[in-house]
Amino acid sequence: MAIYKTCDQCKKEFKTYPCYEKRNREHRFCSKACEMDYRKYNNTRETWKGGHIGATTGYQYIRINGKDVGEHILVAEKKIGRRLKPDEVVHHVNGNKTDNRPENLQVMTNSEHVKLHHPKTKSLLPCRRCGKERLLHGRGLCGNCYKTVLKKGELQQWDFIVTQNTTRKGLS
Repeated sequence: MAIYKTCDQCKKEFKTYPCYEKRNREHRFCSKACEMDYRKYNNTRETWKGGHIGATTGYQYIRINGKDVGEHILVAEKKIGRRLKPDEVVHHVNGNKTDNRPENLQVMTNSEHVKLHHPKTKSLLPCRRCGKERLLHGRGLCGNCYKTVLKKGELQQWDFIVTQNTTRKGLS
């Protein structure tokens, strides 16, 4: 015994059977193509209602339009009422990556976030090669000097200088 339903996507009437009605699905579609069209255009950041996918990074992710989006980003966007700008990041106030409550999330620029996690006393030190105060890479060199030394093949020389300086100070 067939019954007739209306497709949620194309609004056409289609034939189905009572056994399919037992599944308690929220939406009904006349074909797989209509179902895929509906999910493609109705599953966006603006219509997100919750739910997450675990990840090895420690963050929770949501699959939207076939892409994984950080749950903390979605919650922060709902909180501020707009999408994040390209230079904005979401900071977890208590440091717990899985705690995505709106009161635990703070939207800030990337530079503010770096300054928060790397105070000036720790991160901006003089480079041993050029002397400019920057975030240091390995061997006491800033990123630019490290790349230059690496290209010239002088990296072992800087290893020697670093070990010489630490032995003089009695650190090793």
